[in-house]
This record gives sequence, structure tokens and C-alpha cells, in this order.
Amino acid sequence: MTEGRAAVFSSEVGSSALGELLGRYGPGPFSWLHPAAHLLFSDRVTLLSWRSDSFGPLLAGETADGTLFLPLPPPAFFLPDLSPRARGECLAALFSELSESPGRRPPPFLENCPLGSLPSGRFLIEPSESEYLVSAQALCNLSGKGGRSLRWEGNRFRRDHPKARLRPVVPEDEPEIRHLSTGFVRRRQESARSEIDALLAADLARAFERAPGLGARGMLEGWVLEEPGRLLGLQWYGRSPDGKTLVCFLEARGNGVSNLGSVMTREVLLKAGEGVRFVNLMGSSGIDGVERAKRDRPHDLVLPLFRLRPASLGTRLRP
Repeated sequence: MTEGRAAVFSSEVGSSALGELLGRYGPGPFSWLHPAAHLLFSDRVTLLSWRSDSFGPLLAGETADGTLFLPLPPPAFFLPDLSPRARGECLAALFSELSESPGRRPPPFLENCPLGSLPSGRFLIEPSESEYLVSAQALCNLSGKGGRSLRWEGNRFRRDHPKARLRPVVPEDEPEIRHLSTGFVRRRQESARSEIDALLAADLARAFERAPGLGARGMLEGWVLEEPGRLLGLQWYGRSPDGKTLVCFLEARGNGVSNLGSVMTREVLLKAGEGVRFVNLMGSSGIDGVERAKRDRPHDLVLPLFRLRPASLGTRLRP
């Protein structure tokens, strides 16, 4: 494990190596398969390149208190013929390797394990959060169970902002998008009800600062919705390797602007959504209000994710 510590990923360095590690998984709808998921939101975690003795190169992480963990399951978890028992043996071996790293540390854990890839064995299994997927076709056609509410939102937005138009972010937009995102984050900070809400708002601020740099390197695509003299909204997307999933990593709205999210996403799909099957709206980041809003909005698929820890007394909790 000591050898792996030489390669530390951040938004400034190591993104090519991070892309190589994630490339071992192939395409899929999960946000964590995209490098931006790790480069935008790794403020309280150090991402490490780790060559496992048994499983080759893997991505690991270290929290502020020194806990080592796997931010995503190893690629072997997704082999179609791998049984839950074999996954459990694989994870037990990886936890053992992490536990043997130098220094006294808390027990390791695994993040972002999908429901269909859960192992059997002596592990504590805790729900973490779910990712919400919307059908691109239903959103473009305003069909399906959510079509009526989406049409209502679109009509109201167009009534309030008849001259609004969508376009890609360009370098000259930096002062305006910074002003928009700063104001949006400030309102989130002012409405924070707990310490975790305040920390997440700070993480969001840093993610908005990093997004233009990732956009310049082709890792993210930014879009703005504007009307004469004003930016109404900003979104940053990542595209899956097979082009079938758009992940909405960041969204900011101008003060007083409502009914923007689905309207803007639909416009992005109509302009640049060829081949896209789903839009991943991601999860709630532990914010109850965001979780309720995403759960209540029209969506087509929910991808539950789980956190796994070694069971100290051999107890296994089912999700």
C-alpha cells in the first residue's frame, strides 16, 4: 500500500491515471464511473492509486482521520458469472489488504456498491444514497408518467422567460458563471440547517470553481440558459464513455428563478443528446430536502447504492 501512496489524484494532476483506472469498468449509468465524480468532490478525501496484491491497480481513498476505503467496487464485482459468495471472498481479501497498511487505522469500508452487486459474507451493509435516472426520450417527448408536470413546468418557465435561450459555456463566460454559482452557493449556505449542510455547501462551492477547468480539458460540458442581460441557469454534465448517459454533476439557478432544472435538461438533450438514453440526476449528498425533491420528481430508474464494512461480530445486515 505504501507504493500506491505515491500517486495522489486531484483536480490538477493525475486525471489521466484516474481515467485509466475507471476505464477498467467499461460503460455504465453510475456517476462514479466518470472521473469528474472524483475530481469535483474529493475535498475531504485523498484519492490514491493502489496496486492490490491480488486484484491489480485499484482506486482507494483516505479520509481525514486516516480511514482507508474503496470509493467504488473492484471491477471483478461486475463479472456476469461472479456469485455473491465470490464477491464476498474478493471483498474480504481487499479489506484484509487495506487493514494491513502501516499505522493504526479505523476499519476500512467500501462505497457505492449497487444492489445487484452486493456480496454475501460477514459485512455490515448500510444504504448510502440512490441515483435517479430519467429517460431521455420521455424527457424530450414530455411523455410517460411525468409528462404532464414537466409540460406545466416548461410552459410556466417560458411564460416567465420568453426570450430564454440555451448555449454552451465559452471561456468568456467565466466572470458571469462565477457570479451565478457564487450567489447560488451563498443562498445554500444561508439556508443550511446543520453542520453537514454547511460542509456540503462548501464542497459545492469548490466543485463550481473546478468545473470550468475540467470543461476546458474536455471532461465536462457546460451549458447556460440566458435571457438578455442575465444568466438564468448553469449546468455541468459528464458523458459516459458509450455516450448513453449524461450525468448532471452541477446545477445553479439565478436568484428567483424556478422550474429551471427539467426545462434546461430537456433543451440540452434536444441540442446535444443524440444517442443519450438516460440522464443521471445523481443523489442527494445526504440532504433530506434534495432527496425528497429528486424522489418526488418524475424519474424512470432508481439505482440504490450501499456502503459495506467488515462485521466485527460476524453480523450481516440486509439492506
